[in-house]
Amino acid sequence: MNLSIRHWLEEHQIELVQLDHSGGVAFGIVQEMERKSLTVFDISVLAEVLSLPLVVARTQMQPLSQLTGSLLCQLSHKKPLKRNEGTWLAFQIAYLNDLLQLLEQEESLHKPWMNRGRGLLQQQLDDPELLELLKTISPGRLSDTQAEQALSEMGNSDLVQRLSRTTRVWLVANGAEETEAKLLTGRLNHGLSGHLLTCIALHAIGLPQLQKFVRLGNTASLTETLSASDNYELFESSPVHQSSLTPTIDLNRERYRASFSMRLSEPFFEECFALKDLYVPSKGIAKAAFSDSELASTQSAVDLMEWLEGQLQYRESFAVIEAPPGYGKTSFCESGRGVLS
Repeated sequence: MNLSIRHWLEEHQIELVQLDHSGGVAFGIVQEMERKSLTVFDISVLAEVLSLPLVVARTQMQPLSQLTGSLLCQLSHKKPLKRNEGTWLAFQIAYLNDLLQLLEQEESLHKPWMNRGRGLLQQQLDDPELLELLKTISPGRLSDTQAEQALSEMGNSDLVQRLSRTTRVWLVANGAEETEAKLLTGRLNHGLSGHLLTCIALHAIGLPQLQKFVRLGNTASLTETLSASDNYELFESSPVHQSSLTPTIDLNRERYRASFSMRLSEPFFEECFALKDLYVPSKGIAKAAFSDSELASTQSAVDLMEWLEGQLQYRESFAVIEAPPGYGKTSFCESGRGVLS
């Protein structure tokens, strides 16, 4: 059995697109879940959205995402969410926001496939392949091992691949060409980590086990404290009077970090693909301070991002990247801002 949030709202005569505050609605849905002995994995708002044609789905993504966030809060207040439960809900929210951003980008570029999608007026898509794929994400299936894989490997994980396959077929059913749909889902994967970071930062109290995977707070002391206690505070700007004993999550800072990942999903020169689809990872020769050039010339090139992450462990020093003009220093720094910030 699974819970259809849209049907529940219809039964209670609640207009989803008119919801301003979803806390009370979420409380009612949680009570319904308790009566029917439903679990977190019976919630699959993404499957509900992907069963709809573009015109209808487009209007329901944001309110369903917000409602799922309220459900996450309500459920975590009842009892702490397990890692796979929190991961399932967080990815639902992040992927919906990611998909909405993609559609807004395509809409702003007046892409022809969206015009074809608007011609679908039926209330439910009946593509056989899509209906089969929807069964793989509704009801949800996610073990703790799969949850860890999704958080650490993201695009290569079983969960994200299931979501990507379903979304790709949904895009085709709504007018996109097959190649176009593959490129669009690739862009979704590029920006997903940013949306996931934002989701975890906003719902940090309910998702303590997920914070270390996105380096929330970016300090070991903060992660350890949050794991041991829920006594922390979210703030939108720099606090004036903040106790040193109370760890904080700076939402502005985390949104700033997330924005760099989100930017990786932007279309390149108004095409379906992103710059990341063309970008060649930078390599360089590592030189120790004051080393002679002859020794450096015998060393092999290393992946700069892996090298940089290693260098950031040394707090008493800083790294310098040198190269002639046009070698990609700026692009590299932009792609690594989530690491540097």
